[in-house]
Amino acid sequence: MSPDRVADAVGGAVAERSRGGVWEEYGETGVTALYGPGPRPGLVTVAVAAQGGPPVRLGGVELVGRVPSEVYADLHGLARREAVTVRVSRGGDPRATVWGLSLGAGQEWEVMPGGYRQRTDRVLTNALFTAPGLAADPCGAEPVRRWRQDRRPEPDTGAG
Repeated sequence: MSPDRVADAVGGAVAERSRGGVWEEYGETGVTALYGPGPRPGLVTVAVAAQGGPPVRLGGVELVGRVPSEVYADLHGLARREAVTVRVSRGGDPRATVWGLSLGAGQEWEVMPGGYRQRTDRVLTNALFTAPGLAADPCGAEPVRRWRQDRRPEPDTGAG
């Protein structure tokens, strides 16, 4: 898909775009599209945020915004039923190459009465869906590496 078709499908305006056009984040949708190189970049990866992302199901398993241990157990059950191999990444997260799926987990945040954001005590699942050529090592793929480097937050020293 082209970036224009992705924007139409997501139904949201681009809130942030990388300098090289490698990725586009779509406002409040919780979706980020990553594009392959070339003069006419095509969609190669979709990242769905743990919070604010759309519901995503695979074979009846809700993948996004849940407690990781529950999702991982459900995903492994689905994989057994479908005779699919689920491997575990170096970070301990499940990855099913045949489905182009990599799960991760992110900190849950809530908005406090004063309007500021605060971490909670929970982590929630997020998902990365990749094209077949990137599914074996999605985090090592150039578009994903650049996206992760671009959005890495400044360290918080705690000094105010």
